[in-house]
Amino acid sequence: MKASCFILAGVFACHAIADGGYAKNCRNMTLVDLDDPHVGLKASCKVGNKDQCSILDLWQCYGTDNGILKPQDKGNLPRCRSCKLDGTVLECECRTDRKGRHHTSSVDTNDLIVNDNGVLKCFGNRATTPDNCAQKQSSGCGSNRSLVTLGYALSFCGLALIWV
Repeated sequence: MKASCFILAGVFACHAIADGGYAKNCRNMTLVDLDDPHVGLKASCKVGNKDQCSILDLWQCYGTDNGILKPQDKGNLPRCRSCKLDGTVLECECRTDRKGRHHTSSVDTNDLIVNDNGVLKCFGNRATTPDNCAQKQSSGCGSNRSLVTLGYALSFCGLALIWV
């Protein structure tokens, strides 16, 4: 009985901390270049029966602690480079020390970022909704869907064809 209470308390605590979940009603998530060195998350999110495109500066949402990505209001991601997005997982090469060494770190953006009436938001930081949002090009640093994701999709299609 006590064990089940602890498990339930842990589930509720995790749910309270991770209030994100934008992926359930947003699509076309990709990284875009903002003012150097900032990187933005672009997505089209549902608001009523329409979609709204917005771009959230990820430096407003994440920071690093000894090279480990973590949620942080107005973080310090400029210590990271070569960021890419695989689904909702942000992966970057982040500096671990003053000597400039980097290692790969990742965080699931869906755990923090929310859809606030069609606009992406983390902490109190709301995304912008520029007129040219939908035309804003993907970042040149490997932010498009990864080859791993493409491989899974192709494998699934292959299995579907075999099944039929």
